[in-house]
Amino acid sequence: MIDQLPKVIIANCRFEGTKILVPFLLENLVLANDPYHKGFIWEGQIDTGFSGYLMMPFKDAMQNGLELQGFGNWGLADGATVMNTIDTLGKLTIVGRSGIFGVVSSPIATPNCGILIGQKMLEAWNVKLEADPVNKIAQLIAVPPKQVS
Repeated sequence: MIDQLPKVIIANCRFEGTKILVPFLLENLVLANDPYHKGFIWEGQIDTGFSGYLMMPFKDAMQNGLELQGFGNWGLADGATVMNTIDTLGKLTIVGRSGIFGVVSSPIATPNCGILIGQKMLEAWNVKLEADPVNKIAQLIAVPPKQVS
């Protein structure tokens, strides 16, 4: 029955080589009620092997005014572990869909890690990635929210 529903395309993504990139707005939750605070538009790589929400370089997190909440370690698709990340809270918006995320992980030791959007963020947006690497087409498609039991 679910397969019969029409596809709702939330965002068209961009291929850069083998990377799939999507623009998003990142806002600091602490400053969200400040009328003078504006979030920043970023572009991140969708990494379906990254289990977290968002990973970005420490300097970018600081530029966005994100505040330290704790420290953590995260596993990536290639089996590597990113150690000693600074974890914080925020809101990520893509084409009108907002998701409060639990963690932006900013590795201190690897400042050029790039920006990765993980599985938890796709779940928070209620989207899935559909990609055709041969034709270089990638889209984020709406999915029903998961039922909490």
